[in-house]
Amino acid sequence: MARRLIISFKNTPEDNKLYEEIQKHSDKSAYVKDVLKGIIEKKIEQSTNILEEKSLNKSEFMDILG
Repeated sequence: MARRLIISFKNTPEDNKLYEEIQKHSDKSAYVKDVLKGIIEKKIEQSTNILEEKSLNKSEFMDILG
């Protein structure tokens, strides 16, 4: 089952740049998915680094994440 995501862009310089960047790609859906995957992977990597640096247990770590 395919799911849809609608993204609204305001008429601001920042949103206009984001919109133009997405428009450069022929497969916009794949591009957005790749960007999101990269964000998720970066968060996981940062989380792992925090755990290693601080030697936190899981509950302490979850408290930091909120």
